[in-house]
Amino acid sequence: MEDYYRERAPSYDHLYRTSEWQDDFAWLQNWVTRRTAGRSVLEVAAGTGFWTAAAARRAEAIVATDYNAEPLAIAAQRGLGAHVTFLAADAYALPVFDRAFEVGMAHLWWSHVDRRRERQFLSQLAARLQAGAELLTIRGIRKTITCQRSGAIEPVIAMSCARLKTAASFKSSKTTRRPRNCKRV
Repeated sequence: MEDYYRERAPSYDHLYRTSEWQDDFAWLQNWVTRRTAGRSVLEVAAGTGFWTAAAARRAEAIVATDYNAEPLAIAAQRGLGAHVTFLAADAYALPVFDRAFEVGMAHLWWSHVDRRRERQFLSQLAARLQAGAELLTIRGIRKTITCQRSGAIEPVIAMSCARLKTAASFKSSKTTRRPRNCKRV
């Protein structure tokens, strides 16, 4: 699996150039920017740094991790500033850092997490976050909607913001963002 993602790294950003999703991506980028403003961020599965860039606009500091160095090399070319550090790291065995972070991010990652390993991943991440930290996630949902203006079938995008209560539990709130002028099918 590592080889698959390593080889695909140059094509990751094609998704973010999909013209019909630009309004949604802009809205989501602003959501990430607002939630991370002035805060320290630990990002897991950062890939090529698309969401890292949104957080970097106003975050105090970011450590962006990915299992493979290849997508991180692409992310480093974005020139996000000295407050952003890229680090190859396993999401299931995160290194110990010299600080606890105020925000954790794991965007478009959940579909890659084996359900049997969810607790392992969350416990690794939670152990690196401050009490009361937020975990931000963006994930596509398999449900689709029909867009009235174009007739296109589009995915519903879901994001969540969970607050870390203890090292083992999150209180989650989910939000769904649907493209404009669309209805569920």
